[in-house]
Amino acid sequence: MYEYDDERLVSRGSRPDIFMWLLVALPLVSMLLPDALNMVVGMVGLGLCIGDSRTLTSQGYKAPHAALGLISPVYVLVRAIKLNDALAWTIFAAYIASIILSFVVLFIQYPLP
Repeated sequence: MYEYDDERLVSRGSRPDIFMWLLVALPLVSMLLPDALNMVVGMVGLGLCIGDSRTLTSQGYKAPHAALGLISPVYVLVRAIKLNDALAWTIFAAYIASIILSFVVLFIQYPLP
């Protein structure tokens, strides 16, 4: 039922990365909300990082400290470095692409003078 793999005890299932996929969607969702709700979006991002850190730790994976969730791109980068697998790096790349896309949409909506 359990196997020892790369310094972590894992079950036969895959680790749940739902918190990180929700974090990937967060910059794009924040573009749809009014500016007053952006602080709430930041708190949701911090909560997703904390939830992910606790989930990874409870399953025996090496997880970054949840306080890095205050700067979520750093959290996702440290997470990819610690887990060092293709899915973690894919989530990191998707998160950075999501941030860049949200800035592109922002500059299309509000062009510089």
